Amino acid sequence: MRNIGVLFAAVVTSLGATSDANQSDPAAPPAPTPVVVPGVTPAFLREALLRDMPAHPWNRVATPADARILSLIAPPPAKPKIVEPMRMVMPGRVEDACQPGLVDSKKFAAIAVRSDVFGFQTVEMDVAADELRHPASMTKLMTLMLTFRAIERGELKLDEILTLRPRHLWMERSLKKYVEEAGTTQLTVEQLIRAMATHSANDAATVMAERLAGSEGRFVGMMNDAGAEIGMRNTRFKNASGLPDPDQVATAYDFALLMHHMNKNYPRYVRYLGEHEFLIPKSAEVLAAAGGRKRNLSLSERFVRIKGHLALLGERFNGYAMEWGKTGYIDASGSNVAVQGRRPDGSTLTVVVMGGKSGTDRNKCVQTLVSRL
Repeated sequence: MRNIGVLFAAVVTSLGATSDANQSDPAAPPAPTPVVVPGVTPAFLREALLRDMPAHPWNRVATPADARILSLIAPPPAKPKIVEPMRMVMPGRVEDACQPGLVDSKKFAAIAVRSDVFGFQTVEMDVAADELRHPASMTKLMTLMLTFRAIERGELKLDEILTLRPRHLWMERSLKKYVEEAGTTQLTVEQLIRAMATHSANDAATVMAERLAGSEGRFVGMMNDAGAEIGMRNTRFKNASGLPDPDQVATAYDFALLMHHMNKNYPRYVRYLGEHEFLIPKSAEVLAAAGGRKRNLSLSERFVRIKGHLALLGERFNGYAMEWGKTGYIDASGSNVAVQGRRPDGSTLTVVVMGGKSGTDRNKCVQTLVSRL
């Protein structure tokens, strides 16, 4: 082994000298192919380099000579593969997850994925989790994920102001009555994030899509590209909000992947999806009309309060405290929810239920499912 070490040192010195010579003289001939010695494989040389040069870890070498050596003895590392949850259970029946009377059997799908403190994921419950369903407003999870990504990249700021246009405000489930009460159609990015997460405001999702991509159509392309990167193989987005579109389909399994991706990569921002309500400050004109200059106004007089509707937040089932999530409903989907809970030991449980007959029935289904694990 010592002789091999000497040979390796000689190869390193030779290749390093060749690399440095090529850098100083552009006209120099290309470096020769390294000598093949029986028993000295590329894998052996790579391991030896990493062992003998701990200050030069793979993918972060210190000198051009080191880079040349690594390029000759081994190919660059492959792009990391998507780590998917292990499927420890066979697909089950509706009654395995919850009471059949709570859900529409043709729209129902459910999955529960546990992630331990080491990040190991296991599917604990699977009922039609790979069958196509309509995501409804759970679609906004992808819109929010791309918003968080833009903020992290410095492409967007939380205090940037965006304007809700009349065409936005006339959308179904918009912020129209709230901004009229507040006396302003200009909201910050953070307020629009809260509007999507808490109120499921469709106009907020559309405005954000247009800000990030120039148009909602181009943003949909971003959504589908991001979904493919995460591993959402069976999901096809058609809009940013989740409004009805027969071609907008997804699976419970795909949305469990999205939830895990958001919790892992954007833990600072998923907290917005755990809020019960948020406030929009009223404009100076509205405050003046209310006599704000003459007396101290109460909180309700200074702000417009917008309440959420995910009653599962803060509930505790089987040791898991429900921390954040997103609901959705259109006629074609039934009542949907994706929610994540956490135990004191740090392990998490992601639950996706689609096709509830009502929000109350859907929540009962989540409770029953988690309690049976």
